[in-house]
Amino acid sequence: MNNVLTKKYSPTLNLYEFLEESKIFVQEYSCPLCEGILNDSVIDNCGHSYCRECISTLLKENNFCPFTNKEIIQGTLKQESGNINSTFQLSPNIILNSVIEKQKVYCKNYFQDAKCTWVGKLTERKIHLLHECEKEIVRCENSDECAIKIPRDQLQKHLNECPYRTVLCNYCRKYVNFNKLVLHYKICENYPSECPNKCGEKISSNFINSHLELHCDNSIAECPYQIIGCEYYDLRKLLKVHLEENLEMHMKLLNDKIKNLQNITDAQSDEISKLKIENQIIRTEVLETKSLIEKNNQEFRNSIKLLTSGLENMRMYINIPIANLVPIFNENTFDDLESINENKSLMKAKSKYQNINKIFEINSDNYSLCKICENSGWYGISSRPIFSTKLLNSSSKSSNNYDNANEKITINIKIKKTNNSCIMFGITFSELPSPLKNGFYSITEENESSIMFYCYNSSIYCQGRSSLNKDSISCIEGDIISLLIDTGNNTVSFKKNGVPMCTPIEIKLMLIEEYKTKMRIAMDLCDYLDHVVFME
Repeated sequence: MNNVLTKKYSPTLNLYEFLEESKIFVQEYSCPLCEGILNDSVIDNCGHSYCRECISTLLKENNFCPFTNKEIIQGTLKQESGNINSTFQLSPNIILNSVIEKQKVYCKNYFQDAKCTWVGKLTERKIHLLHECEKEIVRCENSDECAIKIPRDQLQKHLNECPYRTVLCNYCRKYVNFNKLVLHYKICENYPSECPNKCGEKISSNFINSHLELHCDNSIAECPYQIIGCEYYDLRKLLKVHLEENLEMHMKLLNDKIKNLQNITDAQSDEISKLKIENQIIRTEVLETKSLIEKNNQEFRNSIKLLTSGLENMRMYINIPIANLVPIFNENTFDDLESINENKSLMKAKSKYQNINKIFEINSDNYSLCKICENSGWYGISSRPIFSTKLLNSSSKSSNNYDNANEKITINIKIKKTNNSCIMFGITFSELPSPLKNGFYSITEENESSIMFYCYNSSIYCQGRSSLNKDSISCIEGDIISLLIDTGNNTVSFKKNGVPMCTPIEIKLMLIEEYKTKMRIAMDLCDYLDHVVFME
């Protein structure tokens, strides 16, 4: 081994540190750089083993093995044919390290004057020196400013006496370094100091002002009766004598002050009484004004409500066709029928509907129809024949004169109240009170005997079948349904709030004069209190 290397590297682990029984295992494993026992050894790419600390020192100077002069590479990444391969030329000597670390050694401080007697494995010695060894040299824990290093068994005594130790100030209860305690007292807010007025008291800095203002005998003070006129102004220590000697004067000043206050109080009481009367008058006026304002506001709100309602109605009615006929319903549905005794169907119908006034409430004054039977189920009623009724807007015609082939009839109903919109409205050629049979509209003996608009889903029933308008929804209270009969073109159509619900439906029966005279308005109401109004 070369001498230069021996001088440059000091061993971190020597043979003499091992017990005799362990020396036979480790004496062969020496570091070529420091000639001590290998400590945390690594292997280079030439196969030489070194202490990790020694080889790290060498690599700071050059990267060449001192024996083969080959480059020592600690760790590299080489790219070959697109692949990345890791090559580590300096790796831990795991097996050798395991053998050495299991051997028994003395404590390092055994060889000092302290003579620590601990013996154990090399791996255990690190923990022993770090936490247990009483002879190990350690640094003071109080502060980084304290640079003293002493054996661990003397540390506690030093910590208690160290000038950099932390102590609690008895005045402000803050922690400060012991060597800075005197300087701290100079700025400590609670550290007592002599009164500036030399009264003999020692006061904390933050209570000095309070002491001078309220307690110091050498401060200037006013007589407590200054508020009632006493003009005394002298040292506080003389105030007690002043109060004893001037008691009578103070009582006189106090009596005069009380009399003056009584006069002021009496005057203020009179003024308050006047103000109460004025306040009551103003209060009454305010309440009256408030009531008037509320009344005006209510009238204004009602006017706005009426105006808004009018505007809403205008929006709804703007596209609704004008009605020119209102059908006539009789409480006795069969009053206008002839040959009733000759028609068995009519006889049955008469029997069923002889108490029609218990099913419907017919109001001829406002053209309304309401179901008053407390059940759910369709009950139908038919009007008098349309052509026996005078058109509202055709005053020149007599009630039985409808020869004009181009006459157009418009009938409007408004839904006043409904639950499920199970209302049907349309025309029928049947002499029966209603074209309803077995719960649905069916083809009777006469084809196209009825055409009805079903408010529940805005569908049209014609020839017993439903034609649904998919873009429509159920009718609601307030909706207006229009029935348009064009006798010139022999068609019937419906509108909801002015919007067409179907294309005109051709009615062939209208071509036959016999059936034309039988045309009636049919209404079927299902739910209790269903209510419709025919609009003029």
